[in-house]
Amino acid sequence: MSIASSTQSTTPIQSPQLPTIWQNIPFKIRKCQDGGEHRGNLEIVTWDSVSELGEPMGWGACLKEESEDLKQKFEVEMKGDFKNFYDYWPQGYRWTCCGLPGGYEWGCDSHFPGECKCDNCRYGYKLPKGFLEERNKSAHAKGLTLGEGNINGKEFH
Repeated sequence: MSIASSTQSTTPIQSPQLPTIWQNIPFKIRKCQDGGEHRGNLEIVTWDSVSELGEPMGWGACLKEESEDLKQKFEVEMKGDFKNFYDYWPQGYRWTCCGLPGGYEWGCDSHFPGECKCDNCRYGYKLPKGFLEERNKSAHAKGLTLGEGNINGKEFH
């Protein structure tokens, strides 16, 4: 046995954990088509979930079986570069202000009075029945405390 082979380990080398929250986001990414802007941070989805179709999802909000490859691409190929990862896979992020996928550009539907520009909040309507429960089931909204819209407004169906 050579010295080189006796010192090699079969234990994989663990790389330090890279940050998963992008804070200094350029305005052109924050800007929404409704004239508002996302006020939160972009956070990479690092938790397991289930898609609307019942498929297991993993790191980066992609299919569980592909998540390790995507994570490796971010950490090794992109060297943890948030902008490159956003350009490649925006749905792998979530907006911490509204729980919507990173690539969502229509508006920041945070449903906090005075901030949200969605039609329901702007015109004083309550959110449709079951909307909040459904939204909070999504992988992108997991663990966030999100607004409830105009809870004193009139019912809107």
